[in-house]
Amino acid sequence: MKNKGLLNIIKKVTVREDKKLTAMYPQAAPNRLTIQLKNGKTLQKEVLYHRGHNKNKMSDKEIENKFNNLTEQYSSGAKRNKILKDIWNLENGKFDWRVLGKF
Repeated sequence: MKNKGLLNIIKKVTVREDKKLTAMYPQAAPNRLTIQLKNGKTLQKEVLYHRGHNKNKMSDKEIENKFNNLTEQYSSGAKRNKILKDIWNLENGKFDWRVLGKF
């Protein structure tokens, strides 16, 4: 990693297990983030079902955005659009599997 700002944040991160949250798995996939600010204020957010979980589904647009963000360094926009189009047509039996080999 080369991003110094991110590396500085990572140095301040502590991961702790909460047995109560762990016990909720696999019915839920709970996570809690607690941030202690310099002024002493504490911010906390708890999520039982992360975005993309079956109980917290992503929209088609969110899925496409995630796909594009994860693959843009490996493939052109035209190729990614073709793959997305084919994936959305999987149910119709029209997916061209060869396109993945050209990724």
